[in-house]
Amino acid sequence: MESLTPDSEEIQKLQKEFGDDITIDPGVLVKDQSDPAFYCAGYGHSYVASITDQTNGNIITIYCDGEMRINYEDKNGDINRITHCGRLLDYGFHNDEDLKKINQEYWIMNPWFDMYLGDEWIDNVHFDVLKEGFPMARDILLRLRENDESTN
Repeated sequence: MESLTPDSEEIQKLQKEFGDDITIDPGVLVKDQSDPAFYCAGYGHSYVASITDQTNGNIITIYCDGEMRINYEDKNGDINRITHCGRLLDYGFHNDEDLKKINQEYWIMNPWFDMYLGDEWIDNVHFDVLKEGFPMARDILLRLRENDESTN
C-alpha cells in the first residue's frame, strides 16, 4: 500500500488545479483506497486529510465519521462482522476494486467523510476525498476568502 504524499501524482494534479494559495495535506490517504471504509477505525471520528487557504490560514480538516458494519460471508460460508478498517485487509480487501466485490446486502452501516472548519462541523458529507472532498473544501475556502472570513 502506497501512502499519498504532497508529491504524489494525484495530489499534484489537484494542487496544479487549485493553485499555490491552496495547499493539500493528504494526511493518511492511501493510493487506490478512496472509500471511507478504509479509514473507519471503529465507530467515531478519524482524521484523514486537510486543505489550507494560505492567504488567510483557514483549514478544513476531513474526517471519516460514522460506523461501518459489514456482515461478510467468507469462502467457507462463515459470516464475519467487519467494523474496523484493519479487518478489511484481513479479508483481502486492499483497494476500492476489492470493496466493490462485497454484495450490497451485506453492508449494514457505512462510514462517510465529513468536513470541519476548526471545531465547526460544516456538514459536507462525501464518499471520495480526491474527487469530491478536496474540490468541495477548496470551494468553501474560496467563498470564505471572498467574504473575508477567517477562523484565525
